[in-house]
Amino acid sequence: MQIKLTTIIYRQSGRQTRKVETFEGPKLSFGRSASNDVVLSDRSLPVKCFDLDIVDGVVGLRATDNDTKASIDGVDLKRPEFLSGESQAEFKVGQYSISLGLSSDQDMVLVNIDPGGSVGYTPRYGPGFRVRSKFASLLNARFLSWAGVFALFALFAWYPFSSEVASTTTLSSDVSDQAPEVLWASGKISSAHHNFAESCDQCHVEPFESVTSETCSNCHEALPQHASALLLSLSRPIPEGLDSLEGLAKAEFGIEEGGCASCHKDHNGDEGVLSMPDGLCQTCHEGLDKRLAGHMGAVGFDDVGAFSAHGDFKYLSVDRTGGEITLVRSALSPSKRDQSGISFSHEQHLAESGLVWEMAEEQTLTCASCHALDVSMKNFKPVEMETGCGGCHDLAWGEDDLGQVFRLEHNSLAEARYVLARELSLASLNDPGSVRPNRADGNRGVENLDAKVTEILLGETGLCLECHESALNDDGTRLDVVTISDFAVHATFDHSVHKLEPLQCNSCHDAKGSTEAEDVLMPKIEVCSTCHADPGVSHRIESDCLMCHEYHATPPVFPKLSSGLDAFAARLVLEPNRGGNEK
Repeated sequence: MQIKLTTIIYRQSGRQTRKVETFEGPKLSFGRSASNDVVLSDRSLPVKCFDLDIVDGVVGLRATDNDTKASIDGVDLKRPEFLSGESQAEFKVGQYSISLGLSSDQDMVLVNIDPGGSVGYTPRYGPGFRVRSKFASLLNARFLSWAGVFALFALFAWYPFSSEVASTTTLSSDVSDQAPEVLWASGKISSAHHNFAESCDQCHVEPFESVTSETCSNCHEALPQHASALLLSLSRPIPEGLDSLEGLAKAEFGIEEGGCASCHKDHNGDEGVLSMPDGLCQTCHEGLDKRLAGHMGAVGFDDVGAFSAHGDFKYLSVDRTGGEITLVRSALSPSKRDQSGISFSHEQHLAESGLVWEMAEEQTLTCASCHALDVSMKNFKPVEMETGCGGCHDLAWGEDDLGQVFRLEHNSLAEARYVLARELSLASLNDPGSVRPNRADGNRGVENLDAKVTEILLGETGLCLECHESALNDDGTRLDVVTISDFAVHATFDHSVHKLEPLQCNSCHDAKGSTEAEDVLMPKIEVCSTCHADPGVSHRIESDCLMCHEYHATPPVFPKLSSGLDAFAARLVLEPNRGGNEK
């Protein structure tokens, strides 16, 4: 069934004309948007207002927006959907009057639209205005629009052939000999992507569209995310003013907000693809405390706009208060302690006289006596018993008549008990007395063996308690030793570049003044500020965000745990808060 649409048009002179259109099909859409079949130019109406439907020969209107206000014969319709089986009806939608009916032969739907004088034809110029110049008649909006389009086209066509661009993108002086893809290139591809420099579609999947993060991840699939998508969206400031227009333009051209291309720009030649000034970090990290109010402790970092505005460094430490062993990430203070479970004094070990000096054959120990750089030459290896302490502390527990010294390997307390009980049992075979070996046949057993083992390991002068007294649990069955390999989990540091005169270890770490192992010998930001400052500060090392922080940082390494703490290790690894508890 055909639909005949008649629209009344009001002219400036007051004369009315009619525009007649014919549509095929059982449906016709009405609304303010240009995507509708019939456009109703009334700003008070919804974008999509209603549809005209023909269902089994019955003609009616169906509202497509709950805000549509319509009436039939002057009676408002309360329901958003309605159909009329009448042969003729009038509808009022906004300021439009619409009559609906059928032709005499019942094979055509007749629709008449009267926009009313207020929404009808409005003259472009005010009353009494007359165009007096033929030249002025050319300066209408349509002419200027087309002129602008042709001007932009000419500019884009000329730009690749300009001397400045041609000198950087072409291989010869005669640009007319160059292929179009060379003339239109944005610049030389970076060395990192040179292997597919001739295959633009490796990155630009769709012509003339920006590279998406999904395309980048096809190759760079192992890169850790900076944060969750939800946290990143909450961290970004709401654009205002011109920034909001920029955001609309990016959305229109399919440019991702916060995607890989926000920091990585290719076609820069040997400069590489990393283009991330501090301003990009500050976009989110400046004013972060206001946008993430109530969540700052959970994410584990503070509001930072520059190095000069950086707060106190936060370091990990082990806390044993309340009977639980937890990780705490907090700023340095006199009350901050690292309760690792080790008894140690840097001051005593670095002294130029005393017991340690004598055990070291009257040699004064230095930091390098126990601490060594790893293969990267950036960080230090964890101090191990065998390599860092074993030269003086050999865990000797006994000696026989022939002068043979019995030593234990550094292991868990349970393993040490087992090995020591076995050695004592074997030794008693040659010296029957109070200590005898256990017998598998159930005959007479060894007396006082457990007490002897406990005395050797955990007695007043026990081997283990010499260094791990504070690590012994309440029932004496386990040594809970927790050592931290990386105190600053959200930052990177290169020790090799700091080996410059007159810098020494004690320039940043006050080890000679430390009398307890619980001291956190990490520097405050004031120590770093003696050499580092914001970019542009004279006589200082220009320090931007990337000098100490990585955007795609791997998750922090949790503390290395002593053996025999499987349950405790699992609890730490599964802890959802990457930096531990905030205090």
